[in-house]
Amino acid sequence: MEFFSLLPKSNDLSITAHIAIACFLAAAHETMHETLRKAHNENGLNGPQLLEYWHELMEPTGTRDRREEFFTQVVERANKVSRFIFFQLSALNILAVEIECGSLQRQSYQREGRRADNRSLSNISQDLRAPRQGGHRISRKIYGLHAKEATEDLMEFLSDVLPAERITVMYFDEAHELGLHFWIFLRLVQHQLLLTNMWYAFMGTKANISYYAPRPSNSQCRFACLRMSD
Repeated sequence: MEFFSLLPKSNDLSITAHIAIACFLAAAHETMHETLRKAHNENGLNGPQLLEYWHELMEPTGTRDRREEFFTQVVERANKVSRFIFFQLSALNILAVEIECGSLQRQSYQREGRRADNRSLSNISQDLRAPRQGGHRISRKIYGLHAKEATEDLMEFLSDVLPAERITVMYFDEAHELGLHFWIFLRLVQHQLLLTNMWYAFMGTKANISYYAPRPSNSQCRFACLRMSD
């Protein structure tokens, strides 16, 4: 949970949190893909052997050193990628907010050699002015840019080495500690292709529903929306 503790906690519409969590999903899937491919190529593991190898890595009978090393790699990769993206998009985030406020004309962003793409600016402006539909498009773009490829690459690899009719489950233990990030996860993974056999389970030892973050207010709109809000 250390990775999530550094993200905005009180804003389920935070674009920073959405990008970071999409990067976390991608990093987890990429690291899993690399780990299993290495076991497959170097040790010749397939089918039940590969499943047993993964289960021992995630739920070890002895020390948890390899599991901790795995998640350290995931967090390091997610941090590296998300920080680079934030650096690249910082100017765009400022631009989007100022377009929403109507305080800046497009032409001013083209000074000092910074050329704006008219179509991108138009799309951002349109999305921000229609948050119910536009927010859904933005979250879909975030998932598509930062998590989709890693998920599909992992599933393609697994389909070649595991028995047919298998599904993959990514589970989060102590999920109540995610807070509002739980809703961001749901918003992002809803854009996963329906035919992708990747399922997500959120589990916790706290049985009382009061331990879980409530669904954001005005849920019908907010669950489908994402506005530039950092």
